Amino acid sequence: MQVSKAIHRRIEESELIIFDLDGTLVDTEKVAIVVMNQYLESLQIVPTNDLEEVFAGYSSYEAIKRLKERFPIEKSEAEIAQDLSTRYHAALEGGIPAIPAAVEVVHYVADRKRVAIVSGKVTAAMGIRERFERVFGVDEYKISKPDPTGYRYCATELDVDPAKCVVFEDTKVGVLSAKGAEMYVVGINYASAGKQDLSGADVVIESLQTLYGDWQS
Repeated sequence: MQVSKAIHRRIEESELIIFDLDGTLVDTEKVAIVVMNQYLESLQIVPTNDLEEVFAGYSSYEAIKRLKERFPIEKSEAEIAQDLSTRYHAALEGGIPAIPAAVEVVHYVADRKRVAIVSGKVTAAMGIRERFERVFGVDEYKISKPDPTGYRYCATELDVDPAKCVVFEDTKVGVLSAKGAEMYVVGINYASAGKQDLSGADVVIESLQTLYGDWQS
């Protein structure tokens, strides 16, 4: 409860609230890891059990680069990207599930502050796209997390002092990116992101659901 109140106060003192998307607001990280496991198995390669820890939070381009470095895949990065994209979009045909309480938190914050998204992979924003002033993807800011360029670019484009920004992130690379941009970071310790080191965040919570519940009490 005290942590939730502290985050609320920080939001009240800030000008811009920034959310990562995949894994923070929508439950796509888990889907991506399942697809990656199935893809490796289709190539007769045995996946390791730490894919969540190794790949969560990275852009698609960076994840594919790391995948090729880690496993003996003979295909080119472009071919791997096409294969994974086909499988990933097929897996999402039934819709993209929102993280519990994510929609409620976005509405709550957007009623009070400017809100944006900075994400390495941009998927559908749960039908609440209009609540975000801008959605920044790596295709726009070019250099993926953990580099701080994305968050710096967001602050510059929206003319906000980084010190007046609060960021919600669920992975180590995301936290490093936002802290590198000198922003206040709320780490979310979701199990779906694997065992993530969020120690660089200013504060860590277990879920948006718990946070929203505390705000309503």
